[in-house]
Amino acid sequence: MKAIVATSTAFHLRHLAVALGRTGWEVEFHSYLPRSKTRSYGLRDDQVVSHFRALLPWSALALVRGGPRWLRRVRERLFALIDRRIARAIGPAEVFVGLSAVAVASAARARELGCLVLIERGSSHILTQQATALASGGEEPSALYVERELASYAEADRIVVLSRFAARTFAEHGEAPDRLEIMPLGVDTTCFVAPPSQPEPPLRVLVAGVWSRRKGCDLIEPLLDQVPGITITHAGLTGDLPLPRHPRFRSIGYQTHAGMAAAMAEHHLLVFPSRDDGFGMVMAEALACGLRVVASETSGGPDLAAMVGAPWVSLVPSGDGPALAAAVREQAETFDRDPTGFAVPAEKISGLSWQAYGARYVAMLARLLKDRGQ
Repeated sequence: MKAIVATSTAFHLRHLAVALGRTGWEVEFHSYLPRSKTRSYGLRDDQVVSHFRALLPWSALALVRGGPRWLRRVRERLFALIDRRIARAIGPAEVFVGLSAVAVASAARARELGCLVLIERGSSHILTQQATALASGGEEPSALYVERELASYAEADRIVVLSRFAARTFAEHGEAPDRLEIMPLGVDTTCFVAPPSQPEPPLRVLVAGVWSRRKGCDLIEPLLDQVPGITITHAGLTGDLPLPRHPRFRSIGYQTHAGMAAAMAEHHLLVFPSRDDGFGMVMAEALACGLRVVASETSGGPDLAAMVGAPWVSLVPSGDGPALAAAVREQAETFDRDPTGFAVPAEKISGLSWQAYGARYVAMLARLLKDRGQ
């Protein structure tokens, strides 16, 4: 069995490609990453078609983290360029998995070649994301990005989303339930590991991701006054909100996986109040490190709550500051009563590994191919 995986940089599709390769699938991974990068992800050179050199200098620019708005537009325009290159490069296969907004022409070509076409969407439906940005005052996606997202959905035999929340947003925009597959992500359990002992009190709260309204970070600063004694650390870039100036708040900026794992080892609780998030891999990483999670319902929080169970994941309505404060206060009181029993037990996270994710994905492919008579 052969799977073509088409993306721009990597996102979670690199983990998918590695997982498929380890289960015996022939993998052809297309991106504009250099091979030095794909090797570091565990992909062999014979599994990789790199479009990095052909798309220079734009491919190199697109790999710069963050950057001004014009750089984000460069990345969006690169989607069309790499899409056309992939469409010309691919041959027959059983399965084509393409990143949404990237795979349009390539997805259409894959269908001509007889592939089962899956489009991977890492967030909510693009129109939901657009509406959320408009309502919260955040940056809206560009017209070009919206157009390519919608076009890629139309090319799919199945749209693969990462959470029940994301699936609901697609249903709200008219997608038939039988065109949607829900596939929660995994976590690198060799990197994200619970420390030998918990950090000392007081309760240390971690917030991860871009400091922005979309991520619900405007609800974070009030927690410092509403939940006495806690400290809050932010790990990530600064977005459309100013960082708080408070003696019990600090920001440590963007962190690599190793840096994030180290930060998690120094904290007890992750707070993830995103107004719109297709999953939120950082929550799974935090659980693997023994942190409890307070998450919005408009994320992968409900999926992780179903996988791990209460009281390790607490859910709050999106954008509800008082509910968020109440949930964090409850966790703080639990911690004060029994700090030694606060950490998530290791046996709760066995289903969160990338190996478990790969097994779920292979089972899904087997079911879908069987339905096609393959």
